[in-house]
Amino acid sequence: MRTAALLIFLVVVVSLGEALQCHFFKEPYAERVADCEPEYDVCMHFKNPLEELKSCEARENCENMEFSLTRPEDILKCCTEDFCNA
Repeated sequence: MRTAALLIFLVVVVSLGEALQCHFFKEPYAERVADCEPEYDVCMHFKNPLEELKSCEARENCENMEFSLTRPEDILKCCTEDFCNA
């Protein structure tokens, strides 16, 4: 029983130590990979005919951005898997 508890604890600690990885892009810079800071728990991809952004973001900020989209051509994707904002 002790071994199982220790194993579960180690898995949780190791998984918490891994940073989310997202694509990062803001014109005019080249796209790159970003290791997200702990407070940024989602990958974000925003696109419309005039601009495109990819970055790490806080889930709350992403939810707020969704409510502020007013044009049908504005596309926002927030996701939690590594590199999901391709």
